[in-house]
Amino acid sequence: DKILYLLSVSTGNILDDDELISTLANSKVTSVKIEERVKEQEKTGVLVQQTRDAYIPVAVRCSAMFFVVADLCKVEPTYQYSLEWFIEIYILAIKTAEKPERNLQKRLKCLQDRFIQLAFQKVCDSLFEKHKLMYSLLLTFKSMEVDSELNQEEKGLLLVGGTTG
Repeated sequence: DKILYLLSVSTGNILDDDELISTLANSKVTSVKIEERVKEQEKTGVLVQQTRDAYIPVAVRCSAMFFVVADLCKVEPTYQYSLEWFIEIYILAIKTAEKPERNLQKRLKCLQDRFIQLAFQKVCDSLFEKHKLMYSLLLTFKSMEVDSELNQEEKGLLLVGGTTG
C-alpha cells in the first residue's frame, strides 16, 4: 500500500525519489524472506505428510482391533468398551512402547506389538475365563486379515470343520 501511495504522489522522475526506492528495496528483501519461509513450510509439510503416511499401518491395525473389541458385546452383553477407553490404551501404547533410535520400522513394530499386548491384557482383565481363548483367536484372525495373510476358506475349515458327503 505504501508503494502504491508513493507512486501516486510522486512527481517528476520516480528514480529520483529516495523514499520510493528505499521502500521498493525493503519490499524486495521482505519478499525474498517470505519466499524462503514458504519453501521451508513446504518442506516441513512434505516431511509431516511422509511421517503421517508411515504411521498409517499402525493406525489401520489398531482401528481393526477396536472393532474386534467392540464386537465382543455380541458374545456377552456386559462386554462394553468405549472408544475413549480404547484411545487411552492407544495413547498408553505410544507412551510405553520401546523407542528405537532413528529406526522408524522398528518403532512402528514396537508400537503395534505394545498396543496389541495392552489391548489383550486390558480386555482379558474384564472377560470371563471361557471367552479369553476366543478373544485371542479373534485378535489373531484380525491381525492376519490386516496383513492379508488370512485365507477365509482355511479359517472356515478351522472353525466349522470339513463337511462329509
